[in-house]
Amino acid sequence: MRRQRGLVALAGVTVALLLAPRAGNIHVAADVPTYTIEDLGDTSDGAVPTVTAVNNDGVVSGTASQQAVRHANGGSFDYLPGFAAMSTGMAVNVHGDVAGYASTDAGMRAYRHSGGAPQFIDPVPEGSFTVGLGISGGGAVVGYTNTADGFRAFRAMPAMPIEILPTLDNGFTLATAVNDNGDVAGSSSLQIGVQHAFRLDANGMHDLGSLAADGSTMSSATAIDASGDVVGRSMDLDGYVHAFRYGAGPMQDIDSLNTGFSNALAVSGKWTVGYFQLEDGSQRAFVHSHADGMVDLNSRIDANSGWVLMTATGVNASGQIVGMGWFNDGPHAYRLTRQDTTPPAINSVTATPSSLVPPNNAMVVVAVNVDATDDSGEAPTCSLTSVAASTGNANDYTVTGALSASLRAVANSTYTLIVQCADAAGNKSVAATAVVVPPDTTPPAFTSLTATPSVIVPPNGARVNVTTSATATDDSGQTPVCKLANVSGPGRAGVDFDVTGANTGWVLAVGGRTYAFRELCVDLSNNVAYASVNVVVPPDTTAPLIGSVSATPSTIATPNNQMVPVAIAVSATDDSGAAPVCSVKGIASTGGSANDYAVTGPLAVSVRAAGGRTYTVQVSCADQAGNTSSAAVAVVVLPDTTPPVISNVSVTPSTIWPPNGQFWGVGVSALATDNSGAAPECSVTSVTANDGSTNDAVITGPWSVSVKSLKDRVYSIYVTCGDDAGNTSQSFANVFVAKDHGNGGLIKTAKLLAERKFVHGHKK
Repeated sequence: MRRQRGLVALAGVTVALLLAPRAGNIHVAADVPTYTIEDLGDTSDGAVPTVTAVNNDGVVSGTASQQAVRHANGGSFDYLPGFAAMSTGMAVNVHGDVAGYASTDAGMRAYRHSGGAPQFIDPVPEGSFTVGLGISGGGAVVGYTNTADGFRAFRAMPAMPIEILPTLDNGFTLATAVNDNGDVAGSSSLQIGVQHAFRLDANGMHDLGSLAADGSTMSSATAIDASGDVVGRSMDLDGYVHAFRYGAGPMQDIDSLNTGFSNALAVSGKWTVGYFQLEDGSQRAFVHSHADGMVDLNSRIDANSGWVLMTATGVNASGQIVGMGWFNDGPHAYRLTRQDTTPPAINSVTATPSSLVPPNNAMVVVAVNVDATDDSGEAPTCSLTSVAASTGNANDYTVTGALSASLRAVANSTYTLIVQCADAAGNKSVAATAVVVPPDTTPPAFTSLTATPSVIVPPNGARVNVTTSATATDDSGQTPVCKLANVSGPGRAGVDFDVTGANTGWVLAVGGRTYAFRELCVDLSNNVAYASVNVVVPPDTTAPLIGSVSATPSTIATPNNQMVPVAIAVSATDDSGAAPVCSVKGIASTGGSANDYAVTGPLAVSVRAAGGRTYTVQVSCADQAGNTSSAAVAVVVLPDTTPPVISNVSVTPSTIWPPNGQFWGVGVSALATDNSGAAPECSVTSVTANDGSTNDAVITGPWSVSVKSLKDRVYSIYVTCGDDAGNTSQSFANVFVAKDHGNGGLIKTAKLLAERKFVHGHKK
């Protein structure tokens, strides 16, 4: 159908124009009358109020003859006292406090009417007016005012100065509603030339966008509910203005009637209300829910009521709706109350326990839980009305409380528990749940099963006796009988393991094996339960214990460089009980080469008797599982501290004649031995003269010297011999220069030596 555009706005607040219905558009017949309608009547002076809001108690706010009014549930419209001039009633909170704006001597002022008198809200110092449009349960009033920056939304708490609220884009902003959580809804203009609805909550200011996906069109918020859902109107990209609802986002077009113009004015829970325009421009009130979409409220009242509902301006948590309509050829305020003909919905009925075990004929207390809802929003009242049994008699069950019963645990019985739920309107629903007593098919439950020993060490292959111990319970309450059923594991039954009694058996302690001892427990109904416990023989991972390692000989006293045989003795044990096998695995030496030692047998070595050397003989012992241990023993060759033995030093010639002052060559030789067996290194190292001169003798080679032939001279030629260990010894021989050729000269020389007390070439 062709849609029309229409909107009247003042300072950003939508004002619904109440027009008399035109001919042909008087009434829309009710599909199902779901509301009763109440004419709220006139004021005491006969004025017809325009209503704006309703709280959860049904208290209505509004304006009549330019004065704020309030209508108590079950009462009539009363003018609010305390105003000297014009006033409007724009909103009412849970306490019946009204908010709006009024003319005062200081100018237009928002107010909070509480305790029988208005509390006026002053603007900021540079402002001249305030307009109140919404009020919370805590008395917070919201609206708009003028500031140095332009029109701005405000919030005012009781006894607190006015608070200027944020803007979306630093433009004109007004707040139209506030919920009891302090969340504020309103509208704020943008730099792009349109206004957008906003929600201000604990997380900050939120631009709610518009029905155009790109946000290029206007949106305006009118109301907010307890959950923070915001409603209002917005233009789509085709230029049509539709009612919207904004929850978690994005903005939703709720005009499922696809009208030319619609506007949402109030929201509470699942209900949104407002009005829409017909093609002829007249208005109709609507209610919207997620289940039904947008519905013309005229289709939900008695078709013969005589009413045409034009606007819906308020809705509360129970679904009561207030607004303006046409009745008896004139405008009237109305209040709709939902007619409840729908019984509660029983979503589920459960019993705890739902199965009675064991079936031991005992009386068992059963609790019933009912999940039921009602379209009124109030929880229905549910109760257990009766119990029916498939077997037994009336003594087997009884209702013990509103939602409890006592049932006898008779095997193979089924009890049906019948529940009834009723709502406040007396609508009732019935549902049932079953409690079953099954036959006893439950086997006993093991509470413990142990084997002693559960770990067998050492793994020496011996036969080890094992005892099992089991405890179990049964749902019958009787103690089940338990015994060892069988033993399993590596090897063969009777050879490696076996059962020897009700709870005894044996196994072979073979390393790395795990044996399973399987126990059975049986109850009086012959239900059998099995469980197993393992007996473990850990793998043999313990290496042999080497108690001692010795070498014979362990000390070689004579460092003669000969190969000396050494016998190794090892004392070792193993946890398996079997003697480990030990052998020499290597030899390390502090010097020499690999030719200086050799392994000559499993426990025999040969080492060279090199002085000062230490040989470390490495021994390894292995058990049958391949575990090995190592140890070492030292064979020490004592250091060579014995110098070579010089048995003779000779010179040729030993006598020189004549004493003519000429140098004579003398050859030297020596005989020397060393305990190492190696020939020592020898050479002439010094020559001394009997008169102490140092210039008459020269060493010309390792075994030669040259001496001057001077009368009565005796030269002592010293030879030094050293072995490989650095030990040295020294000896000498004398060369005589004879004065006379003959025995007389020699005798005199000998006498001179004796008088000068020379012994072995060393002066004493």
